[in-house]
Amino acid sequence: MYVENYGNLLIHRRMLADQMRCNAYKNAITRFVHDNSIVADVGSGTGIMAMFAAQAGAKKVYAIEPTETIDVAKKIAEFNGLSNKIEFIQARMEDVELPESVDLIISEWIGSYGDEENLLTGVLTFRDKWLKPNGHLLPEKLSTMVCLATDEITANNMAFWQSQPYGIKFDVIGHLMTNELFFIDHNIEPQALLTTPQIVWSHDAYSSTVDESKAAFTTKLRFVIEKPGKLSCVTAWFNADIGGETYLTNAPDAPKTHWRLVVFPLFCEKTVTPGTLIDVQFTSEPGGAGFRHTSCVVSSEGEVWGDTNTNRLLTSDKPAFNFVYSSL
Repeated sequence: MYVENYGNLLIHRRMLADQMRCNAYKNAITRFVHDNSIVADVGSGTGIMAMFAAQAGAKKVYAIEPTETIDVAKKIAEFNGLSNKIEFIQARMEDVELPESVDLIISEWIGSYGDEENLLTGVLTFRDKWLKPNGHLLPEKLSTMVCLATDEITANNMAFWQSQPYGIKFDVIGHLMTNELFFIDHNIEPQALLTTPQIVWSHDAYSSTVDESKAAFTTKLRFVIEKPGKLSCVTAWFNADIGGETYLTNAPDAPKTHWRLVVFPLFCEKTVTPGTLIDVQFTSEPGGAGFRHTSCVVSSEGEVWGDTNTNRLLTSDKPAFNFVYSSL
């Protein structure tokens, strides 16, 4: 699935047009690279991170990319006069062989709420084999955040399938939709958050292990509703410390990025009042190449209000549904 998605220039155009993403990485790379730096950009794509490192003065940059996109990267580097500093290698980061260890590893493995693209294992495998002692990795730290929210667009989309359009009951579609991950185009404003956000998963580039990245995890959280409203979804995002005091997030109060927010919709929105206790159980486990299975169960006083489980909509090798929407 990684090759299917990242061999397509559409996703790369979106990432390159994301100035929040690109400038954050550029700023961090500039802080870590010096004249003698040996740098590896793993999962290089169109090579922009490798080119940032070359422009910052690196002695040598290895740009490692498994897809045919590497041919585009080579042309961009040549057009910008950077080919003499960058060696492009078409290979998986787990399999590549280099002639030397590196001072800095750059990887943009981040998904919309963390590691749902299941790319971190490859980065850590590369780290354990090729990073010099006291070397650095970008990003350095990342946390997955979740919060309960009210979102009129999500609620309206779910309500449509319960309204018997055309005189036909489509509730079955609404129930199936609760098992999908929605990468939304619209904003959920900070005032629409009904609780204080909490961390469900965190990663440290230096202490996290390959075995941990391969393992499933379950986090159980209890939220307290802080304002009256209608609970329609759980929303998730990431907070990343790219390195060198450079931070990046797709949180509701942050400028828009190509990652967007993710919501886990409830089939029916619930009216809540301050003080209401809501339990959320969040589970993530490795799937195939390019994705992890995700489960998010929302309950109150033992009653299940929401139950997202992408396993219910998965074939043996990739997600059956995984789409972006802003309205129906």
